[in-house]
Formats: sequence, C-alpha cells, structure tokens
Amino acid sequence: MLAAPRDWSRIPLDCDAKAALAKAAHVLRFGDADGGVATPIKPEQLLTPRRADDCADDLCTVVNVSHAR
Repeated sequence: MLAAPRDWSRIPLDCDAKAALAKAAHVLRFGDADGGVATPIKPEQLLTPRRADDCADDLCTVVNVSHAR
C-alpha cells in the first residue's frame, strides 16, 4: 500500500478545509492560464460523493471525490 493514501486517510478535514481544497481543484481542473474559470460547475459540486463509501471527511477521500467529479 502506498504511504500517502494511508497517511492522508488519517487527516480529518473541516468544512473550511474541504471548501479550500474544492476551490483549488476547481481552478486546476477548469481554469485557464490566468486562473479564470468559465464553467457552470461550482467548486462545492466537486465535493458531492457518488458512492456511499465516499462520505468520509478525511483528506484521502475528499481528494478522491474531488477528482472523480
């Protein structure tokens, strides 16, 4: 098993940390070279889990959910 997922699964995120991660992921995924984002998708939508197993608030799960959207 890789160390990062194991370690990240032990790091809980509060609402502010999850929002910051979603905002950064949103810009990285949809932003242009200047950081502008022209998509109707909102950062908080990246935090919506699709599976029941993805409802945890640890760093590993939140990162995986934000990448899957």
